[in-house]
Parts: sequence; C-alpha cells; structure tokens
Amino acid sequence: MGADQERAFQKLKECLISTRVLRPPIKGEPLYLYTTFTSLAVGALLAQDLRNDQLCPIHYISRGFRDAEFRYSKAEQACLALIYATQKLRSYLLAHETIVVATANPIAYLSTKPVLSGRTARWLLTLSEFELKYQRPRGVRGQAFADLLAAFPGTDMMGISEETPGEVAEVEEEERWAIFFDESSYGSHGGAGIVFETPKRDLLSFAFKLYFECSNNVAEYEALILGRRMAEELNLGAIDIKGDSKLVTNQVSGEFHVKEAHLAPYRAEVQELIAKIGSTVIQHTAKTTNRHGDALATLATKM
Repeated sequence: MGADQERAFQKLKECLISTRVLRPPIKGEPLYLYTTFTSLAVGALLAQDLRNDQLCPIHYISRGFRDAEFRYSKAEQACLALIYATQKLRSYLLAHETIVVATANPIAYLSTKPVLSGRTARWLLTLSEFELKYQRPRGVRGQAFADLLAAFPGTDMMGISEETPGEVAEVEEEERWAIFFDESSYGSHGGAGIVFETPKRDLLSFAFKLYFECSNNVAEYEALILGRRMAEELNLGAIDIKGDSKLVTNQVSGEFHVKEAHLAPYRAEVQELIAKIGSTVIQHTAKTTNRHGDALATLATKM
C-alpha cells in the first residue's frame, strides 16, 4: 500500500468519526451488512438505510488473511468475510433483522452444500442464531466502502473462533460416534473394513467380503456405503465419517469432480445417505489413524 493511499484511507476513517457519521442503530429498523473480500483480506460495513437517500454507517471492520485462509476457494473466502463480521458484530445482529449485501451469496453456498466439512459445518451452525437475509448490491456507497476496507485492512488479525455461542455450541459439542472405513482389492474380489468408535472411544469392528471384481475406489465407496447404512439402522444420528482415500472423501464433499462415470452413482448414493442427517461430517484421515479398518478389509479379502 502506497503512502498516499494509506493517508487517504486514514483520512476517510477520521472523517467518518469526526463528523459523527457512525451512529447507534435505530431500534426496529433492519441492518444492512456489506461484506467483501480480496485476495489478501476481508472487510465489512454495518449500516442502516434511513429511506431518504441516506446510508447511516454503524460500524466497520477489516483484517488480512492468515495462515490457511490464503488457500481458501473464492466461495470460502466470501463465507469467511461473513463469519468474521458476525463474530465481531454479534451484539448488533442478534438485536436486529439483518440483510447481508454481497456480490456472492455465502448463505446459499453453505446451506445448499450437499456435504459439509468440519469448517463449513461450524460456519453454518454459527449463522443459525441470526436472522439473516441476502440481497445483491444495488448501489455503490455501502459496497464501495466495504471494498475499500478490504483493500486496506486494519491491524486486527483475530482468527475465526471455532466455538459457536449459546445453544449452538452445545449442539456442536455433543458426543458423536465416528466411522472409519477402508477397502482392500485382491484378485477378483475386494473387502471392506468398518470400525465404529463410540463417544467413550470403544471400538466395534466389522469386515465384509465383496464377491465381485472391483477397483480400489469402488471398494472404498462400497465400504463407505455399508458403514453409513449400518449407522442408519442403529439410529446413531449425526456422525463423523473418516476415510484415508482423499479421492473418495473429496468427491463426496464436492471438492473434487467425478471424472470416472462408474463412480458417479456411488457418490450420488453416499450424498443421499449423508443428507438424511444434516450434521453428518465426512473428512479425510491419515492412513496411520485408519490401520484398524485397513487390517479388517485385508482380512476380508483373504477369507
């Protein structure tokens, strides 16, 4: 950032404060939350529309990205801007109906995602306590100021809290079962290993032989489907599903496209099974933490 640009930005901030443009919100009037992001930072402006061609700013925030946030997709960075704003401006948003004004709709991205990862699941839970609506930008004033904040981020480098306040935190902190799944392909058939981990860390182990010729990826999907169906029959509710196949877990979560046509029906079935319980989370885990499932799958192929 050049010295002239920094001085202009600081002058704009000082002008907002000295002229008392920043005002407390009017009770009963909706808030407008303008959010934006760049490749380096996020920014947000909270304001109210006074209906006489005046936009009354209430509060503004901005900060630069940190650590892994630089590697988020554009959609996730748009969500990050909203989550950061809701955590910093929570007291305002809880007391008012709030309209989120952004070019991309982060609320729709999170609510329509077929399978939620750990991060996006926490974000959706965080937003559930607010009365939020979405609107595309219609004017330039509020959005232009939010863009300016993101272009010149402040010194706040607070990370996004992984805790959700109030009742939402209690839901996320509930004890959950976990399923570890793995496959083994040998000769003309394969095997599936499934390990259920109870909230008290007790293990329940199952091995299945697949009596048909299948690739490693097909066997991996078969193991995942078997485990999810067993969880449904046991009425386990929300669960954490963990596998060491990055291809399968990322295809199911929507991070990877399905290039092999024969795998598409498998992914569709898994997503349908997982969607029945909205807070079910699927994630990739290291092979070292999935040795039990791998051993069971190998055993099944040898039987």
